[in-house]
Amino acid sequence: MNYHNPHPPTRLPKVLSPEEIQRILEYCDSAPDAYAVRDSAILHVLYSTGCRSAELCGLTLCRLDTPNARALIEGKRQRERYVFLSGPALRALAAWTAIRHRYAGPHDYVFVNLPSGAPLSDRVLRYVVYDRARAAIGPYPRVHPHMFRHSFATHLTDRGVDMADLALMLGHASLDSTTVYMHTAPNRLAAVHAAALNQEEPR
Repeated sequence: MNYHNPHPPTRLPKVLSPEEIQRILEYCDSAPDAYAVRDSAILHVLYSTGCRSAELCGLTLCRLDTPNARALIEGKRQRERYVFLSGPALRALAAWTAIRHRYAGPHDYVFVNLPSGAPLSDRVLRYVVYDRARAAIGPYPRVHPHMFRHSFATHLTDRGVDMADLALMLGHASLDSTTVYMHTAPNRLAAVHAAALNQEEPR
Protein backbone atom coordinates (compact mmCIF):
# COMPACT_ATOMS: atom_id res chain seq x y z
CA MET A 1 0.00 0.00 0.00
CA ASN A 2 1.34 3.42 -0.92
CA TYR A 3 1.05 6.30 1.50
CA HIS A 4 1.18 9.89 0.36
CA ASN A 5 1.98 12.82 2.55
CA PRO A 6 -0.75 15.42 1.84
CA HIS A 7 1.65 18.23 2.68
CA PRO A 8 4.96 18.78 0.90
CA PRO A 9 8.05 18.92 3.14
CA THR A 10 8.45 22.30 4.78
CA ARG A 11 11.69 24.11 4.10
CA LEU A 12 12.93 25.21 7.49
CA PRO A 13 13.97 28.86 7.77
CA LYS A 14 17.64 29.72 8.21
CA VAL A 15 18.35 31.37 11.54
CA LEU A 16 21.23 32.98 13.36
CA SER A 17 22.22 31.91 16.85
CA PRO A 18 21.69 34.32 19.74
CA GLU A 19 25.47 34.71 19.90
CA GLU A 20 25.68 35.67 16.22
CA ILE A 21 22.88 38.20 16.62
CA GLN A 22 24.65 39.68 19.63
CA ARG A 23 27.93 39.98 17.73
CA ILE A 24 26.21 41.78 14.85
CA LEU A 25 24.41 44.21 17.16
CA GLU A 26 27.50 44.93 19.26
CA TYR A 27 29.61 45.46 16.15
CA CYS A 28 27.17 48.00 14.73
CA ASP A 29 26.71 49.73 18.11
CA SER A 30 30.43 50.51 18.20
CA ALA A 31 31.11 51.09 14.49
CA PRO A 32 32.75 54.50 13.91
CA ASP A 33 31.28 55.33 10.48
CA ALA A 34 28.68 58.01 9.80
CA TYR A 35 25.86 55.54 9.08
CA ALA A 36 26.29 53.42 12.20
CA VAL A 37 23.68 55.21 14.35
CA ARG A 38 20.96 54.60 11.76
CA ASP A 39 22.10 51.05 11.05
CA SER A 40 22.25 50.15 14.73
CA ALA A 41 18.64 51.29 15.17
CA ILE A 42 17.57 49.32 12.09
CA LEU A 43 19.16 46.09 13.31
CA HIS A 44 17.93 46.42 16.88
CA VAL A 45 14.36 47.09 15.74
CA LEU A 46 14.45 44.17 13.30
CA TYR A 47 15.51 41.73 16.01
CA SER A 48 13.36 43.19 18.80
CA THR A 49 10.15 43.15 16.77
CA GLY A 50 10.46 40.41 14.15
CA CYS A 51 9.20 42.89 11.54
CA ARG A 52 9.10 42.09 7.87
CA SER A 53 11.23 44.30 5.62
CA ALA A 54 8.24 46.22 4.27
CA GLU A 55 6.92 46.78 7.79
CA LEU A 56 10.19 48.27 8.99
CA CYS A 57 10.60 50.45 5.89
CA GLY A 58 7.00 51.67 6.32
CA LEU A 59 7.31 52.54 10.02
CA THR A 60 6.49 56.20 10.70
CA LEU A 61 7.32 58.47 13.62
CA CYS A 62 3.69 58.92 14.59
CA ARG A 63 3.37 55.16 15.09
CA LEU A 64 6.24 54.96 17.57
CA ASP A 65 5.01 54.69 21.17
CA THR A 66 8.32 54.76 22.99
CA PRO A 67 6.85 55.48 26.47
CA ASN A 68 5.14 52.10 26.20
CA ALA A 69 8.07 50.46 24.37
CA ARG A 70 6.05 49.55 21.30
CA ALA A 71 5.23 50.56 17.74
CA LEU A 72 2.11 50.16 15.63
CA ILE A 73 2.91 48.71 12.25
CA GLU A 74 0.91 47.84 9.18
CA GLY A 75 1.41 44.29 7.99
CA LYS A 76 0.07 42.25 5.13
CA ARG A 77 -3.42 43.10 3.86
CA GLN A 78 -3.23 46.33 5.89
CA ARG A 79 -3.58 44.45 9.18
CA GLU A 80 -2.22 46.51 12.06
CA ARG A 81 -0.48 45.13 15.14
CA TYR A 82 1.73 46.31 17.96
CA VAL A 83 5.33 45.14 18.08
CA PHE A 84 7.50 45.58 21.12
CA LEU A 85 10.82 47.33 21.61
CA SER A 86 13.53 46.00 23.89
CA GLY A 87 15.68 48.29 26.02
CA PRO A 88 18.58 48.17 23.53
CA ALA A 89 16.17 48.85 20.66
CA LEU A 90 14.71 51.87 22.46
CA ARG A 91 18.17 53.28 23.13
CA ALA A 92 19.27 52.76 19.53
CA LEU A 93 16.06 54.37 18.26
CA ALA A 94 16.51 57.35 20.59
CA ALA A 95 20.04 57.91 19.31
CA TRP A 96 18.84 57.79 15.69
CA THR A 97 15.69 59.89 16.05
CA ALA A 98 17.73 62.58 17.84
CA ILE A 99 19.74 63.17 14.64
CA ARG A 100 17.24 61.98 12.00
CA HIS A 101 16.20 65.55 11.16
CA ARG A 102 19.69 66.23 9.78
CA TYR A 103 19.20 63.69 7.00
CA ALA A 104 15.49 63.03 6.38
CA GLY A 105 13.48 64.58 3.59
CA PRO A 106 9.98 66.03 4.11
CA HIS A 107 8.32 62.78 5.22
CA ASP A 108 7.44 60.95 8.45
CA TYR A 109 9.25 57.65 7.89
CA VAL A 110 11.53 56.64 10.74
CA PHE A 111 14.34 55.25 8.60
CA VAL A 112 15.89 56.90 5.57
CA ASN A 113 18.34 56.18 2.80
CA LEU A 114 21.63 57.98 3.30
CA PRO A 115 22.69 60.47 2.13
CA SER A 116 19.56 61.18 0.03
CA GLY A 117 17.11 61.35 2.95
CA ALA A 118 14.42 59.43 1.02
CA PRO A 119 12.38 56.79 2.88
CA LEU A 120 14.39 53.62 3.49
CA SER A 121 14.13 51.25 0.52
CA ASP A 122 14.11 47.47 0.63
CA ARG A 123 17.31 47.40 -1.43
CA VAL A 124 19.19 49.61 1.03
CA LEU A 125 17.80 47.66 4.00
CA ARG A 126 19.10 44.42 2.49
CA TYR A 127 22.51 45.99 1.96
CA VAL A 128 22.67 47.31 5.53
CA VAL A 129 21.88 43.91 7.03
CA TYR A 130 24.23 42.02 4.74
CA ASP A 131 27.12 44.46 5.10
CA ARG A 132 26.96 44.77 8.91
CA ALA A 133 26.56 41.01 9.38
CA ARG A 134 29.44 40.27 7.02
CA ALA A 135 31.71 42.59 8.99
CA ALA A 136 30.66 41.09 12.33
CA ILE A 137 30.46 37.34 11.66
CA GLY A 138 31.85 36.80 8.16
CA PRO A 139 30.29 36.28 4.72
CA TYR A 140 28.53 32.99 5.48
CA PRO A 141 25.69 32.61 5.96
CA ARG A 142 24.62 35.46 3.70
CA VAL A 143 22.41 37.36 6.13
CA HIS A 144 19.25 39.10 4.94
CA PRO A 145 16.50 40.99 6.84
CA HIS A 146 14.07 38.07 6.95
CA MET A 147 16.74 36.02 8.72
CA PHE A 148 16.39 38.43 11.65
CA ARG A 149 12.65 37.72 11.67
CA HIS A 150 13.23 33.96 11.63
CA SER A 151 15.85 34.29 14.38
CA PHE A 152 13.49 36.40 16.52
CA ALA A 153 10.77 33.78 16.21
CA THR A 154 13.05 30.82 16.83
CA HIS A 155 14.73 32.37 19.86
CA LEU A 156 11.35 33.18 21.41
CA THR A 157 10.19 29.63 20.75
CA ASP A 158 13.36 28.31 22.39
CA ARG A 159 12.46 30.37 25.45
CA GLY A 160 9.00 28.85 25.68
CA VAL A 161 6.80 31.52 24.07
CA ASP A 162 3.38 30.10 23.17
CA MET A 163 2.66 29.59 19.47
CA ALA A 164 -0.53 31.66 19.60
CA ASP A 165 1.31 34.59 21.18
CA LEU A 166 4.14 34.27 18.66
CA ALA A 167 1.63 34.29 15.78
CA LEU A 168 0.25 37.61 17.06
CA MET A 169 3.73 39.12 17.35
CA LEU A 170 4.64 38.00 13.82
CA GLY A 171 1.33 39.11 12.31
CA HIS A 172 0.41 35.63 11.07
CA ALA A 173 -3.25 35.23 10.16
CA SER A 174 -3.05 31.50 10.83
CA LEU A 175 -1.10 29.32 13.26
CA ASP A 176 -0.12 27.16 10.29
CA SER A 177 2.48 29.78 9.36
CA THR A 178 3.88 29.85 12.89
CA THR A 179 4.24 26.16 13.70
CA VAL A 180 7.29 25.88 11.42
CA TYR A 181 9.23 27.36 14.33
CA MET A 182 8.45 24.31 16.43
CA HIS A 183 10.81 22.45 14.12
CA THR A 184 13.61 24.94 14.66
CA ALA A 185 13.57 24.80 18.45
CA PRO A 186 15.16 21.44 19.37
CA ASN A 187 16.59 22.76 22.64
CA ARG A 188 13.15 23.73 23.94
CA LEU A 189 11.60 20.44 22.85
CA ALA A 190 14.44 18.45 24.40
CA ALA A 191 13.86 20.28 27.69
CA VAL A 192 10.12 19.54 27.59
CA HIS A 193 10.82 15.87 26.84
CA ALA A 194 13.38 15.59 29.65
CA ALA A 195 11.07 17.24 32.16
CA ALA A 196 8.18 14.96 31.19
CA LEU A 197 10.27 11.84 31.66
CA ASN A 198 12.22 13.10 34.69
CA GLN A 199 15.47 12.81 32.80
CA GLU A 200 18.44 15.12 32.75
CA GLU A 201 18.59 17.49 29.83
CA PRO A 202 21.12 16.56 27.14
CA ARG A 203 24.46 18.33 27.48
